[in-house]
Amino acid sequence: MLAEPEPTLRKKELTVLKSIAYTSEKGGVVKTGSTTMHAVLLATTLASIGMRVLVFDIDPQAHTGRFLGHPRETHVGPTIKDVILDETGAISLKEVILPTYIHPETAQFVPASQVKGQVVRGPDLVPITLAANTLDSRNSPTCLE
Repeated sequence: MLAEPEPTLRKKELTVLKSIAYTSEKGGVVKTGSTTMHAVLLATTLASIGMRVLVFDIDPQAHTGRFLGHPRETHVGPTIKDVILDETGAISLKEVILPTYIHPETAQFVPASQVKGQVVRGPDLVPITLAANTLDSRNSPTCLE
């Protein structure tokens, strides 16, 4: 069982934005299942101690949503792909964020697109529409402000 952090420590931790990425390139090695479970367990742990968590699923298999209360078969609406590829800026990251069942107040989720084979322009560059979304965990009920 995890203990609640001291209020002063907790406040300090919530003002710092940390990014953790789980990735693997090798195919056929159970990476979707293991990566998904590690990400969900980490999100659950951090949310349970009061930290706000935003989980991005960018795998076209979209398994992460199933573990966070949003099975891919039932999802309708924009996904992370729509935000990244939207050159007009009409779709903001805030619009695709969903609550999770694990900790609806502190853990949120951005669903993946199930479209495979989409060519992303300049994968080494962050599209301006995504870069223009400011991530600020200090004064927001969501992870984005």
